[in-house]
Amino acid sequence: MERVCLQNGFTLIELTLGITLSIILISMSLQISLHIQERLEKGKSAQLMQMEASSFFHYLEREMSCTDKVYISKKRMFFYCDQVRYDYKLNGNYIVREVDSKGWIEVCLYVKEFDISPTPGGIKIKLIMQRGTTKWQAQTILAYSL
Repeated sequence: MERVCLQNGFTLIELTLGITLSIILISMSLQISLHIQERLEKGKSAQLMQMEASSFFHYLEREMSCTDKVYISKKRMFFYCDQVRYDYKLNGNYIVREVDSKGWIEVCLYVKEFDISPTPGGIKIKLIMQRGTTKWQAQTILAYSL
């Protein structure tokens, strides 16, 4: 009688090696996906802050179109347009706008620094913004009517 030896299955070494390689591949895939997610979140934050700063600058430029003088103090500026006082100031992490000292509205979020300096016929505004660990810096020069 002839003896038949069947070898079905894996040895313990093959099984251990297969599991080890699978764990390494899964952990590498997880690290790569977490890195991609982090980069996407930073890009999203930067884009959001850029849009926020751009909207604020356009909004302010539109309102300043009828003034001939801007008053600047530390982290604050105000001007008059058609005998209405517009006041912009840093309040915590955002810039607020008051009209004739009646209430306020947030016009720019994520603001870490708000610097205003005079220029001939206008003002220079510098914003440093931060959302989470992402920072964004924007600046512009706005002219007012003469």
